[in-house]
Amino acid sequence: MAASKQWVEELARQYQLRWSPQRKRFLGFHRGIIFDIRLVEGDIYILCVSPTVQLEEQVVEGFTNFTNTEAAGVPLGCLSYAQNIDQKNSISPHACVVRLLSIHQEKLGYERFQQLPDAIAKDFHHHGAAESLVCQKCQDQPAEKVLMAGDMHVPICASCEHAVQQQVVSGKLHLHQEVNWKLTLPLIIILTLAGAYLWGTLRQPAVVKILRYATLLIPIVWGALFACWFTWSVAEPIEYCVPYST
Repeated sequence: MAASKQWVEELARQYQLRWSPQRKRFLGFHRGIIFDIRLVEGDIYILCVSPTVQLEEQVVEGFTNFTNTEAAGVPLGCLSYAQNIDQKNSISPHACVVRLLSIHQEKLGYERFQQLPDAIAKDFHHHGAAESLVCQKCQDQPAEKVLMAGDMHVPICASCEHAVQQQVVSGKLHLHQEVNWKLTLPLIIILTLAGAYLWGTLRQPAVVKILRYATLLIPIVWGALFACWFTWSVAEPIEYCVPYST
């Protein structure tokens, strides 16, 4: 494990990846590819991400076209798909994971390990990855750093990073989610029709005879509950926060 740690630290220095103490991993990018490298009980995990790469076919074919990575000494069996962080059990077309066990590290050797980011970048570029990263926030300036918000890797420029840090409180990034009217409008219609049906049913003579004046209170209660729900979930933006690290 000591050798693995030294290898990763040397690679991080060579490619200017920075250590994230909160996440316990090295983060950065090289030739437009985001690298997220961590050690787990001596095994080296390299998560490689590009917003523009398309790896759907490679996932199906077992990364057989990753010839540069294979030529660098990495068995194709060490490559696997990465999951989307926002959709459970779905495969990301923009990332892959390289897992190097101790036996793979021994066969690979120190020198070839240090060349891996270049080899991986070449294969990513062959499948559509861009040579550089643009700031995800302003979509204009070149990215200078990779931040993490939740499990998302966010390439960002210096000015946007400063703006984002203003939203960070106690290590949490506070965000606002816009109203999802595609969901909200159908719910309003459904609840309105349900209320009308309920009210019509309660106004039947047999029901009125049993409940009497209580039926007059039902539309008032229903309307009050509906108004409270609408105000709480729709009228105001929903605020949520995610773990944030630089």
